[in-house]
Amino acid sequence: MASLTAVQGDEEGANEMTRSSEYLRQFARMFLDEADKTRVFFPDVKEAKLQSEGVWSDFSSIHLDYLTKPSGLLDIGIDLSGYDPAGKIRPEERVFISAYPSFDPRELVATDKVWKHIQGSKDADGKTLVIFNAELCRLRSDYFPALFYPAMARLSKEMIPVIETVYYVHNFKGVGSGVLFRAYPGPWEVYLRLSDGTMVLVHEQEDRPTLKEVSLEILPRSIRTFSQKR
Repeated sequence: MASLTAVQGDEEGANEMTRSSEYLRQFARMFLDEADKTRVFFPDVKEAKLQSEGVWSDFSSIHLDYLTKPSGLLDIGIDLSGYDPAGKIRPEERVFISAYPSFDPRELVATDKVWKHIQGSKDADGKTLVIFNAELCRLRSDYFPALFYPAMARLSKEMIPVIETVYYVHNFKGVGSGVLFRAYPGPWEVYLRLSDGTMVLVHEQEDRPTLKEVSLEILPRSIRTFSQKR
C-alpha cells in the first residue's frame, strides 16, 4: 500500500512490495527478542534474496525464507521441484510471517501449507502465523472463479473463517469516499471522507461488513444522513 489513503493499483507492483517490506520491517522489530524463533516468508525466492541483501540485511538473526520458487513450467501449472515452504520450519520456531502474499495466487496456497504444518505440530497452540498485507478480500469475493481456481476456492472456505483480522484499512475512492477500518479487538468502523479530507465515523459493527455493503449501502446512506444534518 502506497499510503493509508491509497488503494490497490495506485503504485506499480514492485513499488508496493518495496513499501510493504519497509512496513513489515518496522512490524518485525517486536520479535527481535526471539529472532531465532521467527521466520519470515517472502513471496518468492527472488524477493527473499533481494530483501536479505537490502534493508533486511541487519535482521540476520531472523530467518528469511520464501513461499514460492517460480519457473516457466510452474507458470503453466507443472511443478517439478516439489518445493514446500513448510519444509524449512524448525521445531523451536514460534512466529511465522507470510510477507505480502498478494501478487500470485500460489503465494497464498503456499501460506496455507505453512499454516497446516503449524496446526499439525505438537505445540501448535504456542505458534503464530501472521499474514502481512495480503489481498485476502479477493478470497472473500468471487475474484477467483472456483472452476478455474479450485485451490483458491478451498482457501476461501478453510482459511478465511479462521483468520483474525488484527489491523485493517481499506479505502474507497470516488463519490462518497471513505474507509473501512479495524484495530483488534475493536469493532469494524466505517469512516466517511469529507471534501476537506476530514474523516467522520459513520458506522460501526462487531462483524465484518463486506466491501460491497460498505460501498453500496453504508457509505451512500451516510452521505445522505450527513447532508441532511448540515
